[in-house]
Amino acid sequence: MRMNGVVKLLIVLVCLAVAAEAAPIVKKNQVIDPLGTDSLMSMPDPEHTSEYYAKMGWLAGGGPQTSLEVSGNWTFELRTLDEKPLGNIDLQLYQYGSLVYGTGALRSGFESQPVTADGSLAEMNTLYLGVVSPQGPELYRFKLGIDDSGASGSFEAYGPYGIREGIVRGGTNEPRGFSPVGS
Repeated sequence: MRMNGVVKLLIVLVCLAVAAEAAPIVKKNQVIDPLGTDSLMSMPDPEHTSEYYAKMGWLAGGGPQTSLEVSGNWTFELRTLDEKPLGNIDLQLYQYGSLVYGTGALRSGFESQPVTADGSLAEMNTLYLGVVSPQGPELYRFKLGIDDSGASGSFEAYGPYGIREGIVRGGTNEPRGFSPVGS
């Protein structure tokens, strides 16, 4: 009888040892990554991020600092690569640091539809602007160089018809200029 009890105790101990070996040791407040994507999905160190932003000269909420001011009413003329007119986009643009956004209308012939815009200013006075027409549905992606005479560059339009490329030129009737950084 006593041997039976010892055998049962050994079986219980072996089972506990096997279970302890199979179960991961979890420390208090430790997050387990069930997908094994820890290196891909881990959050960046907040101190490193703020150091990076400081080195890049980014504002607290507005991206890289820029002295170019693009707020105001703009009209952009869209043309095909062989200079055939496609239409115009009128936008009221707003700016916060390097972030640019706004609303307006896409005009083609006698038709007009609302659009929204979202983009950013980059180095060398380049404006990257996405314009979306929810009624279209179309997305226009502009890459514009901006100087005292206005804006010019290229665009890609994405829609049910596929991708279309073209030329974009624009300007504003409001005086534009450079503002002190951080104002």
